[in-house]
Amino acid sequence: MRAAPSLDDVTLLVDAVRAGGVRALARQRGVPRSTVSRGIARLEASLGLTLITRNTVRLQLTEAGEGCFDRLAAAVDEARDAVTELSATGREVRGLLRLTTTPIFADLLLPDLVAAFLERHPKARVEVVPSPDKLDLEAQRVDVAVRAGALPDSDRLAARRLGSVTLGFFASPAYLARRGPVRTLEELLAQDLLVTQRQNAVWLVQTDHGQESLRVTGRVHAENNEFLRHLCERGAGIARLPTYQVSEQVSAGVLVPVLESAWLTADLNLLYLLKGPARAKAFVAVCADVLKDAKLADVLRAAALDSRQATRKRR
Repeated sequence: MRAAPSLDDVTLLVDAVRAGGVRALARQRGVPRSTVSRGIARLEASLGLTLITRNTVRLQLTEAGEGCFDRLAAAVDEARDAVTELSATGREVRGLLRLTTTPIFADLLLPDLVAAFLERHPKARVEVVPSPDKLDLEAQRVDVAVRAGALPDSDRLAARRLGSVTLGFFASPAYLARRGPVRTLEELLAQDLLVTQRQNAVWLVQTDHGQESLRVTGRVHAENNEFLRHLCERGAGIARLPTYQVSEQVSAGVLVPVLESAWLTADLNLLYLLKGPARAKAFVAVCADVLKDAKLADVLRAAALDSRQATRKRR
């Protein structure tokens, strides 16, 4: 008779996959690799399934592992949310909550989350620090960061996955008619690029060899994604934009997808300090509630649509 699966072992599997491997998770937690490996092996034995392949450097899920991972990850996240909520029970959340995210998500994602947080915690205050750079939470005195992509290798940070987003390249038909098609990353780098980073901009892109960092020089820099989209529509260059933000423009033929093989689908996470203030954990709990009954992509698409409708009314 098999032993019942342990939530601790389920957590090890989920965190190892999200960290990118057994070694990365062991480093984050400050434990031997064997501790993580044994926990995953116990989980496999209790389920009677092989969940990961063990002949690669990077952890990979088997077909059985992929089939159950989302449900296991959801269970872990729900348990963590419950603990976060219980830890805040009986304590009044007050003080200034400092949030940071990239301009891509600041205007669309944060309003709903911040409004819900302020409603639940009337004595709290919020400051949003939009930045295309990945700020050091401790050094910059930031409580929570919303970031896309791989999680940092740090034993000081905790993460809560919100969902995933796809970042793609887009241009107007007029621009492509003038400059020609873009077939490779080398040709992309030769274009007029519209970027959110002032200098040393880095785009993470998908290649045949996995994800790679691409250093780009923008012809236009603006820490406002809506502005870059409008500029892109007017034929000023190629912008990297989340697909939910431009679905209407692509359907109407105003914008055209470019180099789709290099588009990146990345996890979107809330990052906060493990030893951070209670207000940070309270914000994470509110975010979990807001997104509990709705997929992140649906929330973002609705926010983008509301933003465009508001812009039309102002005109």
